[in-house]
This record gives sequence, structure tokens and C-alpha cells, in this order.
Amino acid sequence: MGHQILRIATIGLVLLAAVFGPLLPAAGAEGESRPAAKPNILWIILDATRPDHLGCYGYDLPTSPTIDRLAADGVVFENAISQAPWTKASFGSFLTSRYPFQTGVTDWHGMMPDSVTTLQQVLHDNGYQTGCVLNMIGKAGEYNLFKGFDEIDIIKKPDRAVRETTERSLSLIGRLHPPFFIMIHCYNVHAPYAPSEEYRSLFRRDPAGVPAPQDLYDGCIREADAQISKMLDLLADRELLDDTMVMITADHGEAFGEHGRSDHGWSLYDEEIKVPLILSYPARYPGGQRVKAQVRLVDVLPTVLDVVGLEAPAQCEGVSVMRLVRPAGAGRASADPGRRTFPPWVAYSSASMREEVLPSAALRTPRWKVMMEPATGAISAFDLAADPGESINLWPTDAAPIDSLLAMLRAVPGLSPQGWRLAFTDDSRETTYEARVALTGEGHIVGARKEANSGTLTVDISPDSRSIRITAATQDLNLVLFDTVPPGAEVEVSVKAAGGGAPEVHTGTGGRHGTEEIFRAGGEGARGIPRAFAQSRKRRTAGAFLWWAPGEEMIPARTSTALSPEELKRLKSLGYIH
Repeated sequence: MGHQILRIATIGLVLLAAVFGPLLPAAGAEGESRPAAKPNILWIILDATRPDHLGCYGYDLPTSPTIDRLAADGVVFENAISQAPWTKASFGSFLTSRYPFQTGVTDWHGMMPDSVTTLQQVLHDNGYQTGCVLNMIGKAGEYNLFKGFDEIDIIKKPDRAVRETTERSLSLIGRLHPPFFIMIHCYNVHAPYAPSEEYRSLFRRDPAGVPAPQDLYDGCIREADAQISKMLDLLADRELLDDTMVMITADHGEAFGEHGRSDHGWSLYDEEIKVPLILSYPARYPGGQRVKAQVRLVDVLPTVLDVVGLEAPAQCEGVSVMRLVRPAGAGRASADPGRRTFPPWVAYSSASMREEVLPSAALRTPRWKVMMEPATGAISAFDLAADPGESINLWPTDAAPIDSLLAMLRAVPGLSPQGWRLAFTDDSRETTYEARVALTGEGHIVGARKEANSGTLTVDISPDSRSIRITAATQDLNLVLFDTVPPGAEVEVSVKAAGGGAPEVHTGTGGRHGTEEIFRAGGEGARGIPRAFAQSRKRRTAGAFLWWAPGEEMIPARTSTALSPEELKRLKSLGYIH
């Protein structure tokens, strides 16, 4: 509450400065009170925090009283999208305003090149003291993500109770001199949810039972919220709060079984990529604003630089969101960084965290969303206005916006789904598959690789590159990808299953064979994902599937991003186009 008390004495002048700034006395005039030329920035990143579990986003439990007060004092972005559903890739993206495929931070080993500039570097080079407190993000220099921070405080053991994070954050806030940029990474909301005893049973829905995972998750949010209050109180005690823009966001969301998975990093459904984004700086931007337009975490870097009056680097894929905030033009209009991979109203996200997960990519507009899994060639399309829970896959569809989004995905490297796929599903831990694939005519097999979710998967290519032997003990989904020269050449296939019955082998969209049968399949005859694959994969029942994906032919060959009159009208109403 300390920060609110300090504001009372100056609120009249603050509001006058924000609303009637051009009418106030010139700089240096007696009685003037206006925002600092270079405001401090305090950026708090709550790991794995969903917006729909915060009161300011409509949650019906009191998980976030401090954040809610900041939201009432500031600007709430109701549709903010992360560029990755896991921490490292998301950090790499929002600290640079680049997409993961541009930063190289796409897995646990990826290093960001020196040529990419970070937000903290720009601020440091323009007179800001910079510091951060990090949980479980790897060594500071290991991934090259945190260059530009004067001070980097790494908590090597995850701080589940967020107390150590708070202590180190308060120390950092207490010793850096304005103007400063401080980034705090709170890890306690991350699974496994382990709030301290005070918060463990705070939101227990069943008084007689043990707290459910979501109860503990809510307790973690409330505990982090209490620690944020301490940080704001210290800023108020230092008489710095009125000259500080406070930002609250998350690196990604969290799934609770909406699409068959919990945790995060598995998919690009909204529960994993939709995040809170709150900016509180009442000295310049009147509170109580809610922005419905879709924004992205790649927009954070140009937004911060806009607020402090600096131009964004030419590398930026994002744009400042302050154009959506009153008063218009209160920041400094950043120079247009030039051609971007995707337009401002389109959010790109990619999932590549877990080595056993099939990488996927998604594009999202305020209404439409398309997801592609290059490893399988699977495409999903959703009308978010009619189906916000993403339960009805509209693909294949003739909706022009979906075709446009798929065409845009061509700009992303490595998304061509061409080649053969041989997939095995099961969760019984009993079925073992033995398979052999061999060319029947001239040519050879190229590019064989495997994608294993769990269990064991071995792939052996013959010395002449004309056949492959596969062993799979599957506990979820295992997939072998290979191509042939010439593409789609006919192959002879045999699949045997032991220990868990004899499931059928599905080929293409219509073929079915027994597991003891030797059969032949050509590319065109095995074209398309077997219809039974999606259900078998979701339910993790035993099955073997072979199909051929013809590459770019799967994506409609459109050269423009044509939008319907309704889409154009909607984008105009959101302020994206004029």
C-alpha cells in the first residue's frame, strides 16, 4: 500500500500532466510535476502464469490483489501472445524482438549470435543501469541472452517459495541509480507447484481433500503477488515509483489438460502461449485502460524503447503497442524497422523445447489460428471467435484467412513437410514394433531421422541406403521421417508387433494392412495423414501408421494475404490499419 499513499499527494498534478501536458508551464516552471524524461523500468516476469488466473483478467478467486491494483492504475492488454511455450526460447524472443528461428534459441543448446542486439544493451548504451534476477534459465553467458546487463544475479536452484528471488530483487532495486532497467524472473508458479505453507491451502476447492494442482498453482500466484507488493513498496520508499513504468507479464502459459496435456512446452494452444501483459505508468498513461487488440511479446522491446524515447533497432520484428494506448503519441514514435516477416496483427509462435516433442509452428490473428506440425504434416485451423477453446479443427477449409496464414508460414525455414512418415503409438508399455522399409525400384533413402516422445526408438539404414530397419518400444508417439530419391518412390513395408496384440497398419488416408503382412506403397497411393492417426495419438492406443507428405503442395500456393471485408473492418476497428 506504500506506493498508493505516495501517489495521493501528487495525483492531481500527475493526471494534469498526463491529460493536459501541452497546456502546463514550460520546463522548469514553478509547481511543475511531469514524468521523467527517462523513466525507470521494472519488468516482472511470472513464469508459466496464465492470464485467466488473475483477477484483472476476470478470475473469480483473489489470486492477484497487487497485480490487480497495478492493472487498475495502468493498461491491460487482453490478448498478448508469447512466441514460444517455454522459457528459454521466449526470453530469447522478447529480449530481442526476434522470432526463435531468427535468434537460434530453439532448443536447450541453441546460442544467440553476437550480431543480435538485446533490449538491455540498447538501454545500457543510452545511460541506463541494468540488472536482472534469474531463476533456472541457464548460466548467464551460456546462451548469450543476457548481454547488456550490468548485474546478473542467478538463482541456480529454483526458488519455489520466491523468497530468495524477492530478497535479491529488493537488493537490486535498492542499489541501482535512476534511470534503471530491472528485470525480475519469478519461478515459483512453475510446476511442480510448491507454495509455502501460508499459501498452500488458500484456494483449496475441496476442504476435505488435498489441494489439487490448480489450487496449488493459484497459491503460487498469490505468493508471487505478495512479493511484488514488497518490490513496489521499496520503490515508493525511494520516491521512485512515480517515475517507474512497471510491467507484468509471463514467458508462457500453462496447460491443465485442455488438450490432453498438462505443464507447458508441448503445444501451441492458447493455454500455453497466451500471457498477461500489464503496463503501469500513471504519470504518463491514464489508468483503467484495456486493450483488446492482439499484441505479441516481440512487441515489448520496441514498446519500452518508445516509452523512453529511443529508436528500435532495425532487427525488430515487433512494433510499439503504445499506439493503442491513450494519450496517443505520449511516447516517441520509433522509426519503422522496415519489412517484417509477419504483419503486426499476426502472432507467430513455435514449440521446440523438449527434444522428444515434434516441433510445431502457429500463426494467430485476433480471430483465426493455424498450427502446423512439420514432422507429421498435420495442420489445425480454428475460428477463435466461434471456438475459443480450440476444440473444432476446421482443416481442411476454404476460409481465405486460413489460406493466407498458411501461405505466410512459407517464410519460416524448415517447415516443409515433404517425405515419408512411419509412426507408432501406444501407452501400454507392452507393444514393441519391428519394421522394415525398402525401395522396390531404383533410387535411395535420404534424410532418415527419428522423433521419440518416450520409450525407445532405433533406426538403422542399410550400407547401400536402400532400406531401413526400425525398432520401437513406444509409450506415447514415436516417429521416423525419411525421404526417397526420387520423391515418393514405391517402398515395400513389413511391420510386426509383439507383446501388445497386432494392431493394423494404416497407410495414407485409406489403406489398411495387417501387422504380419508385407505390402507395397507408393507416394501418391499413401498420400495424406491416416484418419485414425489423430485419435490413436491422442488416446495413446496401439497403432502403426505410414504416409507420404508431398511438401509445399500441402500449403495453398497463395501469393497475397487477402483478407475478407469483415477482417479488414475488424482490423480497422482495432487500430491496426487506417
